[in-house]
Parts: sequence; C-alpha cells; structure tokens
Amino acid sequence: MTSPGAIREVKISAADPPILQTITDLWASRGLFSVLVWRQINIRYAQTFFGLIWMLLQPGLTGLLYWLVFGMFVKVPTQGVPYPMFVLSGIVIWTVFSQGMERGSSSLIQDERLITKVYFPRLLLPLSASLSVLADFAIALAILAPVSIFLGFAGWGLLWLPVALLPAILMAGGMSMLFSSLNIRFRDLRQMAPFLVQAWIWATPVAYPLELVPQPWVAPVLANPLSAPVLVFRHALTGSALPPLWSIWTSLAASVLMFLFGAWVFRRVEKDFADYI
Repeated sequence: MTSPGAIREVKISAADPPILQTITDLWASRGLFSVLVWRQINIRYAQTFFGLIWMLLQPGLTGLLYWLVFGMFVKVPTQGVPYPMFVLSGIVIWTVFSQGMERGSSSLIQDERLITKVYFPRLLLPLSASLSVLADFAIALAILAPVSIFLGFAGWGLLWLPVALLPAILMAGGMSMLFSSLNIRFRDLRQMAPFLVQAWIWATPVAYPLELVPQPWVAPVLANPLSAPVLVFRHALTGSALPPLWSIWTSLAASVLMFLFGAWVFRRVEKDFADYI
C-alpha cells in the first residue's frame, strides 16, 4: 500500500496514451483537480468590487435585457409563466455551457507558465475551468428554486435537474478540451468561442418558447444538443412541457461524443504544447 507521502512514479511517453492511462492519471490527480477548480473560482472573482455577486449579476443582467426586449416590447407568450422566470430558467443552464466552454477554452493560454514548469495531467486545466461554473449554477439555483416553489411552479419536476445539467457540462467540457488544445497552436481560435456561443444561443429556445418556432424548424431546433437541457431545466423550474425523449437522448449522446472527441484531440496534441507556448 502506498503511503500518503510516497512519490508516485509517472512514465512520460511520446506515444499517444491509451484511454485507461488517461483515466488512471486523472483519478490519481483528483486532489489537484479540486484545488484547480477552487483556484479558478477565486481568480475569477478576486479583487472585484462585487466579488461573488457577479455570479448573480451576469445571468440577471442578461435576463433583464431579454425581458425588456421580448417580455415588454415583443410580448412573447410564455403559457402563464412570468417572463423573468421563463427566461432565467433558460439563461442559467445556458450559462453552465457558455461560461464553462469560454473559461475552459482559454485555460491553457492563461496557465502557460504552469504547463512549462511542472508535469501534471494537462486535461485538468480545461476540465477544472469548465467545472468551476457549477459554483455560479449552485448559487443561481439556490435562489430560483425556492422562488419557483413559492410561486407554485416547481415541485417533483426538480428531480429532472440532473438530466438538464449533465449534457450541458459534458458539452462544455468537451468543447473546452477541443478549443483549448487547438488554441495553443492557432491563437486566432480564441476569438471563435465567444462568437460561437453568441450564434448558438439563438438556435436554442432560451429567450423564446418552442411554440414560436415554425413547424418545419421544430425538429432541427430539438436536435440542437443544448435545446433539451434548456427545456428540461425550464420544466423543472416552471412546470412547462418536457421536450420529446428523442431530443433528450440526442442531447446526451451528442454531449458524450463531444466530450470523448475533445479528450481524444487534446491527448493527441498534448505532447506538442511546450513547443508552441
């Protein structure tokens, strides 16, 4: 049995590591992973005037903007759900994906000195950056869920929360690994992640109900891997209709495939990181 103070032997090879070795390395570094997650949270909100309140201000201000445009001016129908609750239930789960992806995509560039000075599984950087967004999610949920229950919208539907959260965080993690690994060599890709998020949100029923989508476009919108998490989370908080089961399974399958693909690309190019940093 290895003592707590023992040094673990790590063999570094030029060949692409097998998946089992990747999993073993990540499990052995789980303590470091938790430290990196907490570090990401501290760095993001350290020395800011509002501090952790930014976790609420960011989705709150976005929701306010959508409410002014779609709630007051356009008057989008929301089937009896107040528009602020309707749009926030979409923005919160969307933020898990968008912020997780953006933070993870730039993680290697931000920690390039750490990469060149010491060995550790590099996958920890984009994954910890993506997972740090769960702190924002937890605080937003701690406020929205009681309000929703008080208004009579939420109940047993809250049990659907893991179904909404899992695909969003897996998709964010997969795209973070993909973009962060390519950003090392192609720095122009840093500008692509925010643009992709801005375009993707309009293909996802965050600010508008699915009922407003023209019938020929309903199936493509439901096939969007982020639509099911948004609609499931909205169901959990407002009692709105669930998306079809095929949409939920499509979202989960696409997010798992993206996570595996992102990890595969990352491990393929990881050995060249030091040459381009």
